Amino acid sequence: IKNRVDLASCLGASEIVLHLYIPYISFREDEKNRAEFYSNVKKSMDELQPYCLEKGVKICLENLFDQPEEDMLEQWDWVMSEYSAEFLGFCLDAGHGYMVWGEKLEGIIKKYGERIFSIHLHDNYGACDMHMLPGDGTIPWKAVMKALAQSAYQLPLVLEVSCGREDVDNFLKRAFESGKWLTKMFMEG
Repeated sequence: IKNRVDLASCLGASEIVLHLYIPYISFREDEKNRAEFYSNVKKSMDELQPYCLEKGVKICLENLFDQPEEDMLEQWDWVMSEYSAEFLGFCLDAGHGYMVWGEKLEGIIKKYGERIFSIHLHDNYGACDMHMLPGDGTIPWKAVMKALAQSAYQLPLVLEVSCGREDVDNFLKRAFESGKWLTKMFMEG
């Protein structure tokens, strides 16, 4: 992780994104596993914190789609209670969020908005991680962008999309238009 922090610092980036998978099945098998997991995460984060602060690079934990809602929110609550916004925040992956939280996505953004420093924007229909262009699926983008506009996130927007089998030139034109459409909604907040 320090290597990635160094790279971000060298490139002038202000954050890195980390996937912190929660062993939720082991949590259900034995509650002691939860305490041990968070103890180990705390040990690592405590070691990383002064290094990140010195380099001016935050760690942003991404919301993942293959973990239960309550465990993901427990993780985010834990982060907010243990660490400052100068060190640790969140990467909101809108597609993942829609798969896990559905119509609650806007409220999640509002609740944790002060810690959203990174984003991955892509669309889906709520069941699969499709990485479609925003507007091609069913994510309620107007509400999502309004909530993001009120968060700590700052432009530019980041699309995490896949061309699939579409003609590349056509896809890039549509991606550009999608980005303009989202930016307009963000700016109107």
